[in-house]
Amino acid sequence: AAGGEARDDVSAGSSSPRGPRALTAGEITTISGSVSGLAATMAKQPIQRLKWIRQVTPGTTTVPYVHVLRETIKEGGALGLFRGSFAAVCRNVPHSALVYSIYPSAERLALAALPASSSSGSSPSLPASKQSFSTRFVAGYMTLFSATLVTHPLDTMRVRISVTHGHLSVPQV
Repeated sequence: AAGGEARDDVSAGSSSPRGPRALTAGEITTISGSVSGLAATMAKQPIQRLKWIRQVTPGTTTVPYVHVLRETIKEGGALGLFRGSFAAVCRNVPHSALVYSIYPSAERLALAALPASSSSGSSPSLPASKQSFSTRFVAGYMTLFSATLVTHPLDTMRVRISVTHGHLSVPQV
């Protein structure tokens, strides 16, 4: 580029002659969703695993969680509580990224589709506190439905890996 003008062919994520490219609001939102999905997954995985073990093992629904916890640690050590975490991360990180990324568009669609009386005359530029319940409900429903549609097969694998005893290969799951 001549005269200090920025080149149009600089690829996304690369540095321009003026320095690193700033992230867009959409990229920041997607990254925030991914990081929150990772943090939430690692925080809840041990409890999820214990719950699933109780649900799929005959006769354990009346057994206290403490007993299932002891047996899980006895069988696989403390890391046994995190069995299936990789599969959970593979499902939850994209799911959270999709939820964070899709919601603003879903909210705009909901505002456009709902009658003026149900959206209380709201517009996409109004703060969330001014949006109506129906607008947020429809936007949230569309968002979660879309994200779940994409990540459901990963969710099935995640649960199967977490509750299976022994070692399984991906095709066996």
